Amino acid sequence: MAFTVPFNGQGTDPNMQCDPMLTESSFNNELDSLINGMSQMSILPEIIASGLYNPRRLPFPQEPPICCRCGTRSVPDRVPSSNRLGDADRPCYRCDNDACWWRTGAYQGLLTYTDPRGNLPWNPECTCGAPSKLMMQNIILPDGMRELYYCCRLGKCSFYAVPRDKYGAQVRVPHTEAPYYIKRAVF
Repeated sequence: MAFTVPFNGQGTDPNMQCDPMLTESSFNNELDSLINGMSQMSILPEIIASGLYNPRRLPFPQEPPICCRCGTRSVPDRVPSSNRLGDADRPCYRCDNDACWWRTGAYQGLLTYTDPRGNLPWNPECTCGAPSKLMMQNIILPDGMRELYYCCRLGKCSFYAVPRDKYGAQVRVPHTEAPYYIKRAVF
């Protein structure tokens, strides 16, 4: 099975960061290998799966957003290199207020990532009125799946929504497939 991939090296957005060793041919070969090599590849809704073959991504915020929970300006940071779920060393903005409940909670003040992953232009609008960011939970469920969700791409609001499949269930992907989607900046 072959896919035609619109590919121009850097995508259509100057913030899009592609693998410099990736060519259209190698992208198609790798995608074909992925699809043919996985016996139970998850069936994603087309609106999400189209991110595999459409490299267009929206920009991430260039200026640190204000935390919508406490009003403090965020600071540039990186996810610890010890993260084993696909986010190691990923650039982000975090709330810098130690008194903020968001800073002390499970997300440790993370407001948004400063990379093109998940910035699909067709994602639903968040409370800010801009397309949201598609993300993957940092929890592997007992069945080996990880849930997807939408959040504010700009890091300015507390938007959260769940993508649903045609049966109304939250969209999930096998943890073993996550690297392929991450490499293609789908989520």
